Formats: sequence, structure tokens, C-alpha cells
Amino acid sequence: LSGRFIPIRRTKEGGYHAASLKSLASFERMGELVGELEHVICRIGGEMQEGEASARPLALPGRKVLCEHCDMAPVCRSSQK
Repeated sequence: LSGRFIPIRRTKEGGYHAASLKSLASFERMGELVGELEHVICRIGGEMQEGEASARPLALPGRKVLCEHCDMAPVCRSSQK
């Protein structure tokens, strides 16, 4: 099995190839990521409760804005369409 979005490969025995171990997060790091995600969700929820709903699409250097792949285009108020 080979990862489509992350570079992880499993062995026939069910373990991970040595090169894949660098890409795997520890349980401790996963806990940190969950905490960061909860913080971001709470911040966004608070902004929405205060009426802040600006469209800030992600733009990556050298690539188009990711709006072209977004399902929310019909209701989005982004000026970058």
C-alpha cells in the first residue's frame, strides 16, 4: 500500500518502510495538532458569531487561488473568482 497524499508505504507484514517513518507523526504530535485544530475552529467560530465572514481563499505561490476547486463558489463572496 502506498500513500496518495502522504509518502507512506506499508510492508507486506503490515509495518512501515523505514523511509515512511520520517513522515509519520507521533501520538504526542497528533495531540498537539488536535489542540491547534481546536484553537483554529474556536477562533473561526468566534469570528462568525461576531459577524466576520470575509472570504480569504488560500493562495499558494506560483499557483492559482484554490477557489476553482471549491464547492462553495455559488455562495462565496470572494472577489478572486
